[in-house]
Amino acid sequence: MLELIPLITITTVVFFITYIVGLIFYLPFFEKKEIPAPISFFIRTAMGYMAIPTIYSLYFTGGYTIFSGFFILYLIVFFLVKKKWPALSIICKSDIKYLLSSTLVLSTLVLFQCWRYGFFDEIYFQAYMQDSGIYATVSEYLKITGIETPSPWYQLTDVAGDGIAKIYHFEDFWFFALILDFLPERPLDLFNYVFSPVLGTIHFFASLALLTVLQKNKKNRLLNIFLALGSIVFIMYIPIELARWSAVLHINIMTYPKVAAVPILLPFALIGSRYQIKYIGALAFGFIILSDPLFLPTVLGASVIYYSGRFYINHNREELANIALIGFAAIYFFVFHMVFGSLENSSNYDSTHSQSSYLYGFFKNITISTFRHLIFFSPAYLAIAFFFLWCRNQLSFFEKETLSLVLLTLGFASLTWGIMNKNFGSFQFDTSVQTVLGAMLLICCIVILQNI
Repeated sequence: MLELIPLITITTVVFFITYIVGLIFYLPFFEKKEIPAPISFFIRTAMGYMAIPTIYSLYFTGGYTIFSGFFILYLIVFFLVKKKWPALSIICKSDIKYLLSSTLVLSTLVLFQCWRYGFFDEIYFQAYMQDSGIYATVSEYLKITGIETPSPWYQLTDVAGDGIAKIYHFEDFWFFALILDFLPERPLDLFNYVFSPVLGTIHFFASLALLTVLQKNKKNRLLNIFLALGSIVFIMYIPIELARWSAVLHINIMTYPKVAAVPILLPFALIGSRYQIKYIGALAFGFIILSDPLFLPTVLGASVIYYSGRFYINHNREELANIALIGFAAIYFFVFHMVFGSLENSSNYDSTHSQSSYLYGFFKNITISTFRHLIFFSPAYLAIAFFFLWCRNQLSFFEKETLSLVLLTLGFASLTWGIMNKNFGSFQFDTSVQTVLGAMLLICCIVILQNI
């Protein structure tokens, strides 16, 4: 097993690469605005989070990747923005201390993973989450075959290799492909001790940036840091005996990196709207839609309503442009797979364990989902109800749109599960966002309560 110091070193290098790549990709959007340092740092890091899978997938597939859609989307936005590129020295001075502080967060999360999996115990060893090995292997063979399919190793045989791209969550695989370049002979260790902490750290800065915007009392920085860390790992360690009926307690970035796109890029889009960074929210939502079919209906519905509401309030045509760009991403998802691949996947058949009618299953799933998460995340959801019913006149516009967008996304997740109830595995439409956004909702409510 890898030694601890090399683990932390690789994790730090990968995070720094993510920041540098994001810094370059953010240059066309840069404006001399007074954006707080933790927010600007997060924006550049999040851009790197989107850019790295795009670059790697384009290179290893020769362009036959779903992320070619994001590359086209980025080029469209690039020409819409039409700005002169500033010097790097102008925009990265304030980020140095956050790069240094990121090493502390990275080290903390690496140690957390080591403790969690019994890294330091020669006798006791906690088995990895079973999907880790599968996901690490998929990333390895994606680079070899260059074909986006859930089982790329079959493409190496004449019998099973069809060369057809299929729908799956490839964003995390292509990002992990970068990490594999550091130590390809130990993919499983890299997945759990490097990949998860890197995404967890990006998530930390996403939460910190969002809380910085929401927090009116700028002296409460320690509270923001504590809440941002809590949003990563807190949900996972509520005793399972207290909620044995819930199968989603463990679903967060540290356990399932595939859910990272929503909790990282939802704050990114909100911050883009808050500081009027043109079309950057559309880039975020477009990337989420292309990254995982489970996110497509949920995020598409929530984002279209979100920007429609903003257009209704401010009558800015840029909001309609955002909707058009998001629509382009959704259309590209289907067109790409119809032309270059297939829309079929392993869950594309009716469930055999349910004898109920479709309509009954639809309402049953929505009811179960809503009721379960209302109980489990009751502090967050009850706080939301109080905010809108009794404190709506005291909330700022950004507070209202933050809570609205998160609730819309949660609502569409439950709705999609209900609509797709006859499809095996449809519960993942709901569980892939409920836990991570429930945690986000909770920490936002704590900060907003302080503001009132």
